[in-house]
Amino acid sequence: MDPLTAVGLAANVLQFVQFAGSLIATGNEIFHSAQGATADNLILDNIYGKLETLSEKLGNKGRMTTPTTEQERTIAALATQCKEDCSELLGVVRKLRVDGTKNRRWRSVKASLRTVWDGRRMDAMESRLERAQRILSLHIIGATRETISTMSETVNALKDQGDRLNINQSSNFDEIRQQLDHVRQEISIVQRASEHERDQHLPLSISPQDIDGLVERLRQVVIAERNIAKEQDVLANIDYEQRSARHEDIPESVENFEWIFNGEFAHWLEKENGMFWINGKAGSGKSTLMKFVAGNDKTYELLSKWAPGGFAVGSHYFWSPGSGMQKSLQGLIQSLLHDIFQKCPELMSLAFPQRWIQGIGGSAVVDQESWSEKGLCQALDNLAGQECLPIKLCFFIDGADELIADHIMLCEYLVRLTRSPNIKVCISSRPWVVFCDVFSEMQVQSLILHNISRGYISKHVRKRLESHPGWQILSAKEEDKEDFINSIIERAQGTFLWIFFVMRFLSTTLATDTLRNLRRRLDYLPSDLHDLFKVMIRSVDSIYYEDMARILLTAQHGDGPLSLHCTLS
Repeated sequence: MDPLTAVGLAANVLQFVQFAGSLIATGNEIFHSAQGATADNLILDNIYGKLETLSEKLGNKGRMTTPTTEQERTIAALATQCKEDCSELLGVVRKLRVDGTKNRRWRSVKASLRTVWDGRRMDAMESRLERAQRILSLHIIGATRETISTMSETVNALKDQGDRLNINQSSNFDEIRQQLDHVRQEISIVQRASEHERDQHLPLSISPQDIDGLVERLRQVVIAERNIAKEQDVLANIDYEQRSARHEDIPESVENFEWIFNGEFAHWLEKENGMFWINGKAGSGKSTLMKFVAGNDKTYELLSKWAPGGFAVGSHYFWSPGSGMQKSLQGLIQSLLHDIFQKCPELMSLAFPQRWIQGIGGSAVVDQESWSEKGLCQALDNLAGQECLPIKLCFFIDGADELIADHIMLCEYLVRLTRSPNIKVCISSRPWVVFCDVFSEMQVQSLILHNISRGYISKHVRKRLESHPGWQILSAKEEDKEDFINSIIERAQGTFLWIFFVMRFLSTTLATDTLRNLRRRLDYLPSDLHDLFKVMIRSVDSIYYEDMARILLTAQHGDGPLSLHCTLS
């Protein structure tokens, strides 16, 4: 028997004790009126109905688990005895209802009972009721304190789990602790009053309504704890392995991307809805920029003006070499839901209304195996369909071209979501025709990254060369050096990844080569990134071909990114 159940049962016992005591000790006067015996029977019917209700409440103990503490065992024993007494009273009242005559004049229920029972049975019941009333207050107080202690332990465990999940539930825990403190204060008042009444041999003043009030407050705490546990369960189950792996693998920006906050993108963050498309060639720095933007304080400052009532940011980084979830629509939706649920758990009941209702009572809303792409998309649709959300939502989706699915379907789905005034999406991809066509037709704002990156690539190339000792001693005219730098920048076509590999390639002979040979090396390298990779593979010494082939095949057919240990072994 859990402590809260014990307190509830104690309230039922107290209700019976006080009602039965009033019947026997005080006596309910039943006088004939103009209605005669009809009035008598009416009162007896009311008494009978009340006793039936109390009998049913006391009988609920049979469906409870075995008592584990002395207080629970005492309350359970009292309930058993009161159930038996209630059954006896029901039998007596039933007999009075049947045997009562029109001309009989009852002075009290007690007098009526004595016509059915002998004095010893009546006195024995009175004694049992008085005993139950004397000891009940002590055990009600003890059981309530035990309930509060158990609930406090549960709250602490949930708080620890919430901290591990990084879920925003602080206000929920504050409210629960306030409720428990309030109950502690009330039970302290009851305890002081009970001790005084016991010392003065006074009747117990606590009423069943007082206990019912305590039980109801504690039940509300239980419901709040279950909701917190459900929110944590959903967040834990909607997560998946490698969800954040791609984000963590993207290097931090070595370039200054602050320029992104000086134009149309900043205006979109601050004032507009809909979508914003960042497109660029492979290796142009889209992922690095998206990571920079999604986690930048300036982004959050601008979004706070768009959503003064609060907002949540969700992000996903598609990655075709990664696991199935990292390149699927289902992985995208789970990532976005995970992020916004972490910030605003209240959204769960709006996203999964039917499942949330079915989960009331402590059962799980959903387990990890039951997520489906259709159901997850519907969850976001449910949020988009709300006229008013607790907070607004901004999603950052990187590498949409790496989705292994229908790209048109993805674009149309996201455009549909952003028709909601509460949701907007920033998406990045290569400038494939499918994205150009859909986003052009939908009049989505865009930014072409490789056109903007030229100036930053120029700074990067000059910095790398000028910091290299070989460049300082290179025997060549300054204008020829400048022409060589411009050739590198022009060949890059705004692609940071191409620059990264080419600069490493040129740096290996920068200290020994002439400028003429450096230019030949540059001309030898293809401008296309895919062709550049072919050159790099062909440049590997033939004695390493077998090892290289093994690593590449393992990476190609693996379920996810390779660990360093796997690569070396």
